[in-house]
Amino acid sequence: MTGILIGTIIAIWLMSVKLKMHDAAIGFIGSSFDLIAAVCYSFVTQPWQLYVVPVIDIFHGAAFTVSTSMASKLVDNSELAQLNSVRGMLETLAPIIIYPLYNQLYKLTFETLPGAFFLLTAVITVPVVILFGLTYKADQKNNIFKNNEDNSVAQKNKDECNNTVKEESIKTIDTV
Repeated sequence: MTGILIGTIIAIWLMSVKLKMHDAAIGFIGSSFDLIAAVCYSFVTQPWQLYVVPVIDIFHGAAFTVSTSMASKLVDNSELAQLNSVRGMLETLAPIIIYPLYNQLYKLTFETLPGAFFLLTAVITVPVVILFGLTYKADQKNNIFKNNEDNSVAQKNKDECNNTVKEESIKTIDTV
């Protein structure tokens, strides 16, 4: 668990802050590592492998973190509370479905392939990898997610617009 926390912090700091990578690219990399790690975990047969696979899984939390970041960039500040409420509700409901599914799969396969539930994780992760890839590709064309430089330009445009509105208001008041 500590390794995942450290890996997530390093991934976000290195990829986002230092390398200025796109959130969807970080999500793609993180979820790809999650996918590879899940497949590796499912076929572990030796104790030493249990020490190697977590190194692959070090970016485990990166995809979750950047998905939160991306979602918050898509909504207005006034809608962030609603977004967080829906996200929290889904995070609470997901285990109600996933845990029984994992338990049932483990019961059915523990004698033949005890790591089969990791393969289920891999199957669930494939659409996530694809979505991050498609999001990155779409954003390259349409610039849906604004990066920090775009935010400063947007703020400058907003300030100019506000100044224009104020000037027009003053002119209107002066003419009355």
